Amino acid sequence: MAQLQRKPGRRVWHAILRLPNGQRIWRSTRCTDRRAADIRARQFERELAEAGDAPHEARPLGDTLKFFADDRKRIGRAYGTVKMYEIKSGHLVRILGADHDIATLTLDDVAAYIDKRKVEGACTNTISKELVTLRAALRVARKRGIYDGHPEDLIPTGFAPKYVPRKRWLTTEEFEKLIGALPAMRRPHVATMVYTGLRLSEAERLRPNHVDVERRRLFVPGTKTEEAAAEIPLSASALPWLQAALAQRSEGQKTLFAPWGNIRRDLRAACVKVKIDPVSTNDLRRTFSSWLEQAGIPRGTNARLMRHTTTAMVDRVYARSAPDALVAAVDHLPATHVAPVPPTSAAGDDESDLRRDAGS
Repeated sequence: MAQLQRKPGRRVWHAILRLPNGQRIWRSTRCTDRRAADIRARQFERELAEAGDAPHEARPLGDTLKFFADDRKRIGRAYGTVKMYEIKSGHLVRILGADHDIATLTLDDVAAYIDKRKVEGACTNTISKELVTLRAALRVARKRGIYDGHPEDLIPTGFAPKYVPRKRWLTTEEFEKLIGALPAMRRPHVATMVYTGLRLSEAERLRPNHVDVERRRLFVPGTKTEEAAAEIPLSASALPWLQAALAQRSEGQKTLFAPWGNIRRDLRAACVKVKIDPVSTNDLRRTFSSWLEQAGIPRGTNARLMRHTTTAMVDRVYARSAPDALVAAVDHLPATHVAPVPPTSAAGDDESDLRRDAGS
């Protein structure tokens, strides 16, 4: 007989059913009344009994995730978004198994997945994005009629970590140390990202014809959003690095920068070498926005140069003020000619006068 159970903090009853192979599955009754939920659970049992001898057509997790990524591409999601889904799907398939039937996925499977990813060193925010991918793929499968479960029931209650953006950016002194620690052929790649605010995927897709030295313009082939594809101005500081990249290209190289197998590892190694805090490729982009912020560039202009449609991401994630800049900012507050304590009067006398005035 099916068992009824409510998850902590929820009013809806769930039926716990046992399959012929002994595996337990959860199905929402969508009922808050215990008696109605019991009727619905008995209906579930009858359906299972009637389908007992019918062969079950497995729906492999790998195929479900691939269809989802292809579907996102089909409906026009940005290249970077689809790529993110494919990467997250890779971890799900690797641990849960490409042949795992989505109909038999349980909360215990997902809990074990979370534990495994934590052991591997994945942060909570990364794991959350992977579970979002799983949930979204199962929702699409439900719309296709090949999955009758409820994806939300597979996500542990409360597993929705708040995103805390990094705050790391390079000072000019740190930037010079980092550049000096890198091989000569890699320096233009990193410097261009710092001086233009390019994402790593955008820098990797640059081609020589995207650089217009005479007009000091760079065409950026966007990967994350439609607005990301744009022509941006080049600063006088950025131009020499792009010219160096053009001069360093090897014969037959189609992209502006030579392929870089593991830029994240090499950046960390260079930081360790010059004894500065590690930086990621996104920290290079944050450096660009932070330098604009510290130069007093309006947030709206900063956002446009970062190729965001609003200032929200600049405010929340990218623009960081230097401590000295904050001190300099408050020094602009107007001074007063009134002395804190009048030289001819004691503070105690002033307080007595105030009390007398208040009482009059």
